[in-house]
Amino acid sequence: MRTLTYFGCFIGVVGLLIDLFQVFRWNLAWGISDMTVLCFGSTVLSTIGFAISQLPSLVLFHKLAPPHVEATMMAFSASVVNLSRGVIGQLTGAFINKYFVGVTAKDLSNYYILVLLGFGNILWELCIIRLIPVQKEIDAAIILRKS
Repeated sequence: MRTLTYFGCFIGVVGLLIDLFQVFRWNLAWGISDMTVLCFGSTVLSTIGFAISQLPSLVLFHKLAPPHVEATMMAFSASVVNLSRGVIGQLTGAFINKYFVGVTAKDLSNYYILVLLGFGNILWELCIIRLIPVQKEIDAAIILRKS
């Protein structure tokens, strides 16, 4: 399970590197259009990385859920993920930008700071991946629940 999460982080790093490539306008020096970079940057790769990194947690919820409440646990986990990624994450990003970075539609000079904060998020995720239980710990929890 940790392997998929590490792979999701790797995809996120690649997407952010592509974003930095565009932020500093290196793509134009290489003759690559902004639209091409946008199609292969974090806009697309973050979605793929998110899907890959969420698979282990969904499988973990399914394995650890008591019988007859799997659907409830899956709905709860989907709600928590959607709330954290869709609402809380967006509000936190807007707060950090408004009060600390100051990127606006007219002034994108500090946009690279937001991309670097994205790298910080991935580093934080890499630090807490060790909290995901390994298969042996999952099996022990399932045996303990059945007895």
